[in-house]
Amino acid sequence: MNGSINEICLLSLNQTQQHGQTQILLQTYGFKQRYKTDIVFADNIHKILASAFLEPNQVINGFELLCSDLGDEYQEVLDCIEDNYIGRARGWSRRPATFPIHFWNMAVHVKNNMYRKTIRLKHGTES
Repeated sequence: MNGSINEICLLSLNQTQQHGQTQILLQTYGFKQRYKTDIVFADNIHKILASAFLEPNQVINGFELLCSDLGDEYQEVLDCIEDNYIGRARGWSRRPATFPIHFWNMAVHVKNNMYRKTIRLKHGTES
């Protein structure tokens, strides 16, 4: 992987889910045009990013299922996610991820309505 890909991979996953960061990620891998024109491809990218909303104890299984369903064309993106957010498989265990699951997982925040409060605070309201 080159330096620019590593820089993109170092973004936290919830930032990557924002539209602008998703576009940067796709552009880095040369997928931006395909993302815009191929609805199946775009849907699969959304599935990868939706890992952030699985229960923390289900993220690895969900990611592995997704990896087995997606073709080789997604391999660079999946490798980036695995190395930085899941942890690379190593025998029966995994190497620690750059950003551990508890760091970026949004499931608890969504359940507790915390994400909405963060958005409201950013926009100057607190109700």
